[in-house]
Amino acid sequence: MSKSLVVGSHHLAREFALLGHSVLHICTPVTPAHLLLRSARERVAAWKRGFIRHRENLQEIVPLALVPWQISRYFGLSMYLRSAPRLEGQIRRAGFDQPDLLLVDEPRLGGICEMLRPKQTIYRATDLYAVMRSDPSVNVAEQAALGRAGAMIATSGPVLEHLRSLDAGKPALVIENGVDATHFSTPQPVPASYRGLPPSRLLYVGTLDHRFDFEAINSLARLAPDLQVIIAGPASAPIERLQTTLPNLIYLGPVAYEDVPALMQHADIGMLPLNDEPSNRGRSPMKLYEYAAAGLPVMARATPELERRAGRFIHLYKDVESMLSLTRQILAAKPIRAEIAQSAIIHSWSGKALQVLEFAANLPR
Repeated sequence: MSKSLVVGSHHLAREFALLGHSVLHICTPVTPAHLLLRSARERVAAWKRGFIRHRENLQEIVPLALVPWQISRYFGLSMYLRSAPRLEGQIRRAGFDQPDLLLVDEPRLGGICEMLRPKQTIYRATDLYAVMRSDPSVNVAEQAALGRAGAMIATSGPVLEHLRSLDAGKPALVIENGVDATHFSTPQPVPASYRGLPPSRLLYVGTLDHRFDFEAINSLARLAPDLQVIIAGPASAPIERLQTTLPNLIYLGPVAYEDVPALMQHADIGMLPLNDEPSNRGRSPMKLYEYAAAGLPVMARATPELERRAGRFIHLYKDVESMLSLTRQILAAKPIRAEIAQSAIIHSWSGKALQVLEFAANLPR
C-alpha cells in the first residue's frame, strides 16, 4: 500500500483511499480570524479535533496558522507554514514524513515539501490563483512550489499556459476537475423550495462572488418573466446586487451539499453566469459536470476553456441577448436527461484519480 499526502483536494484524497492507498489529506489552514466567524465553525471544529479518520486508510488534518497569509507573505514564503507549529509533528506522527506521492493543490502550502522527504512531488493548480485573489505574491509562491515539484497538473488549458510561463520544462498534463456522479444522479424528491413554482426553472448553485454575473441574471429575469430564475449559494459579494424584487428571481441562500441534487434534478437548465473577471478564463467549474450528472443541460458564458470543452450538453452564450435566445432553444429541444447524466460518468473523480496516479507512475524517477 503506497502512501499519498494530498494538500488541498479532498476529492482526490478520498478517491486515492478508495483505490487502496494510505492517504493523509491536509486542508487549507484556519487562522485566528476564523475562530470568530460563524461561517468557519465546521473548519474550526475540525481543527480542534486534530486527526480526523474518515476510514482506515484516510486521515485528515486542518492546521492552524497563527499568522494569516496576508501578513506572513511580507516575511517570506516559509512564514505561513512556520506559523503552523504543530503541522510537521502531526505529519510525522501520522507516518507520512516520506510519502510516495506528495500532491500539492495550494501554492501557499508549497513549502510543505521541505518538511518531508517525498519520493515524488506534483504541483496541481486548479485556478489562476494570483488573478482570482488579486494577490501577485501568490505567483511567487506558485513559482516556488513548481521549483520543488517534479511535474505539474492543471485543471484547464489557460491554467496550464500560466504554469508553463513560470516553468516551461516540467512534465505537464491537463486533468479537469471531476464529479461525484452518484451523489448528483441518485433520484431525489422535489425540494420544498420548488413547490408552487411553474416549470422552465433555470438554476445556479454556487458561491456568489466577484466572478458571478449579477447583471446578466437580473436582465434575464427581467426580459423573460415566464422563466423562473433560481439562485442558491453563499454570498461573498453584496447580495443586494440580485434584483429579488422581480417575482421570478428567487434567491434561496446557502444550501447544504446533500440538498443540492434535488435542486438540480428538478430544474430545467443549469447556469454558469461568469462575468468578465480575468480569472474566469482559467476556471474548471466542478458545477459543469455536477449539473450534467443530475441530467441538466448547461448554459454558460463562453470562455476559452469552456469553448474547448463544448459538447452536446454544454451551451455557450456571449451576452444577455444570446443567453435568452439560447434558453429558449434549450427548452424547446427538450434534451434527454438520461443521456446527459450518462455523459458525466466519464468525468467522475475516480477516473481523475486514476489519471493522476498514472501520470505519476510514468514520471522519470
